[in-house]
Amino acid sequence: MSIELGMNVEGVENVQMLLERLPELMHTAVMRALNRVGADIHMNARQMCPVKTGYLRDSIYHRVQDWILTVGAEAEYATYVEFGSRYIQGRYFLTEAFHLNLPKLESVLGWAIDDAIRAVEPGMTI
Repeated sequence: MSIELGMNVEGVENVQMLLERLPELMHTAVMRALNRVGADIHMNARQMCPVKTGYLRDSIYHRVQDWILTVGAEAEYATYVEFGSRYIQGRYFLTEAFHLNLPKLESVLGWAIDDAIRAVEPGMTI
């Protein structure tokens, strides 16, 4: 089970084109920033995770690949703990960790878009 944050924004094609032209150095900086936010989400999820044996907590992971930050848990029962079932109430440890770090994530994405536009089209603003 994993949670991925995505946005559906109309008219984003121009921004995507600019991001594709982003210099390699900037791409690396954004990936590092996303990884730092991912590490914070990972840590918060581990702190909020209910613990019986510790297996679920220890199965929490994060990774950044192709502009996508993924945080999840590999334990086969993670979905039931996160969202609940008819027998147990959901604990939302991953969801809450994302919500807690959403301002950081928005800041990183905003920074990436602004820098991409400045690097490709000097003087252009959103």
